[in-house]
Amino acid sequence: MLEREYILKQLEIHNYNISRTAVSLGILPNNLMRKMKTLNITIQ
Repeated sequence: MLEREYILKQLEIHNYNISRTAVSLGILPNNLMRKMKTLNITIQ
């Protein structure tokens, strides 16, 4: 749960921009997308 909340907060900080959020987390955008799918995080 903590990881999910952290990713959601980072997405919010970066205006839900996957590329910028991934850079801030130190991972590739496709890895972030995979992690979001695993954690059931969707953005609109």
